[in-house]
Amino acid sequence: MKSITFNRKSTIQPLYSKDYQGEWINVSMGDGVADRRFIRPKITFTNPSGNAICLGNGKSRADYSLKKIENNNSLKILRYYTVIYGCNGIYREWQPDFLLSTHHLLTAQMPKNLHEITYAYQEIFRRYPDINLMPGNNRMDAGSSAAYLAAFHGAKNVFLFGYDGQPDPDEINSIYLNTEHYPKTGDEGFDQKWIKYLYNVIEAYPEVKFYRVTPKVEDNYRKLLTLPNYYPVNFRQFISLADL
Repeated sequence: MKSITFNRKSTIQPLYSKDYQGEWINVSMGDGVADRRFIRPKITFTNPSGNAICLGNGKSRADYSLKKIENNNSLKILRYYTVIYGCNGIYREWQPDFLLSTHHLLTAQMPKNLHEITYAYQEIFRRYPDINLMPGNNRMDAGSSAAYLAAFHGAKNVFLFGYDGQPDPDEINSIYLNTEHYPKTGDEGFDQKWIKYLYNVIEAYPEVKFYRVTPKVEDNYRKLLTLPNYYPVNFRQFISLADL
């Protein structure tokens, strides 16, 4: 098995689908003993165009309809196809190419036919073994996990759309606010962990360009701006760069 060394500059191990052969996980615990299994990937996928769009669930995602993205991709041949990644509850309205699920209850309600395109961490995978195990065993939020998976699949340009974060702790920024299994009006919003996780993903893949579509004129996440492969872009730049 080909060994992959850790990137000492990051807390995340940069893995690539073309090399990845699987990993060990704990499948059960009994009498103080862990039962371990080696899980091989069900999907070996390499991004044909090198371009990916990760759809977060921030309110700015409503600026461009999912149907438009779908129609645009349908006109492209494979080597120009932009691979789309979605997070958690997006499956209730639209099916991306790959889905990241980090919520147990949302996963329980997911149609089983979506399991084959869904990635989840060990805790969910053990309950739904027909879902794909998220490589690397990095437990992050769904948005950062989607960015990681896009790089894992070989994307060279990753567009982060709807990655608004929670800049205002008094107002939850979510397109699914007040829907089942999502925050309610009045809940507090924190994004310190989200910024940390996303930073770690971008740092782990220095050869990948990450473009975050910012709803404001200036990017309000200065920590991300210290990374040389991170680029805040406005909506018009996103449409042009992503060829939408």
